[in-house]
Amino acid sequence: MTAKEKNMYVDPLQHAPYEHPYREEQAPRTRVRRVIRKKSRLYNPKFLLFLCGLGIFALMFGQLYIDAQVNRVHRQVEETRREIARETIVNEQLQGHISELSQHARVLEIASQRGLTFNENIIYIGDSY
Repeated sequence: MTAKEKNMYVDPLQHAPYEHPYREEQAPRTRVRRVIRKKSRLYNPKFLLFLCGLGIFALMFGQLYIDAQVNRVHRQVEETRREIARETIVNEQLQGHISELSQHARVLEIASQRGLTFNENIIYIGDSY
């Protein structure tokens, strides 16, 4: 290091560095940084109120969504019940129609119209024809 870097004065006659008697050595400046910390957002009352409102809104929306899904399922169940009732009525009507068409007298009538004869030697027991 040279004398200038050490903050020393060099006397031209002596050619030897010596400290200047009136010049104080300055300490290196240090920057002091102030750290300004923001308050935590979590403890801010407005933020907590906002979170509560958001939570209540989400719960209400969820409840409405679930109600809509339940109503949709109920509607599908009722439509299925109506369809089953319609099919049951149709089946009962067809069953009645079948029983009318399968009477023994009608079968004998159609057989005689087509030229078939009835064998009188067959004995029926009970209602089964």
